[in-house]
Amino acid sequence: MQKDKTIILTHRGLDPDKGEYFGESSYEAFDDQLRRGFGIEFDIRFTKDRVPIALHDKTIERITHGKDSRLVSEISCEELTEIFSSQGTLVTIPNLFSLIEKNTSDATWSALHVKHDHQNESDLNTLLEILNKTDYSKYIIFDTSIAIAKYIREKNPSIQIFASVAHPYDIKRFNSAVGGTLLSLKELEEHSAIFSGAWLDEWDKLDEHNNQKKLYTTDTFNRVRLKGLKIAVVSPELHGTSPNLLGNESHPDAVNKDVLTARMQEILQLEPDAYCTDYPDHVKNLLTNV
Repeated sequence: MQKDKTIILTHRGLDPDKGEYFGESSYEAFDDQLRRGFGIEFDIRFTKDRVPIALHDKTIERITHGKDSRLVSEISCEELTEIFSSQGTLVTIPNLFSLIEKNTSDATWSALHVKHDHQNESDLNTLLEILNKTDYSKYIIFDTSIAIAKYIREKNPSIQIFASVAHPYDIKRFNSAVGGTLLSLKELEEHSAIFSGAWLDEWDKLDEHNNQKKLYTTDTFNRVRLKGLKIAVVSPELHGTSPNLLGNESHPDAVNKDVLTARMQEILQLEPDAYCTDYPDHVKNLLTNV
């Protein structure tokens, strides 16, 4: 793969370099980022009336600035659309897929995060019914359990599924919080036949003995590629800027832009197939100099 072919995935419609930007996970943000040539990373939630929408949080507490803590699943799509209007246009998954397919080149794909609480037969069948009407090459699904990856494969073997792969210490600390979807590199190798790629996630830098640890290394990339799998990486700032961070995960490589840039350059030297970031334009500029 050529270095300039790394797909840049924007994170949840965020773009802090833009200052007063569109609202997180809004139609406007996704539309702007797709038109600028990026792929997008987004999350799926279901409303009370079973409409699949793009939204990260399980509740609307952040959207309402703490005034309403109801679950998204307790609110109709119509009511949620009105609540969400303060930060933009709420987008349904079918509408977002249409937007992606209209604005994405054949060389780019976007990443759909199916969180563990939606990895059940009912939610998955609804999602797969929508996906079956799309161009599969423009999407990946990531962060599924092994069992769910097998389930999706049986339903549609053409859909790309990426396993969330983490360092053993991160799995030990965080796997219970994310529903047991984190796999070790060894587990990925053992089950590589059911996955299309690895969603590599380096949560921080220290192991349980306070020694330095890195997941994004030449050895990791070589092992994944020996299995014929693609590689997407999570940029360090995603573990420094996201809401509801777990434990002490805030990544030291995201402490400031200079430190972050240096680590980004190291990661891009490894030539991942995709790079998920809050700073797409910055990464695009770095790729020209890798």
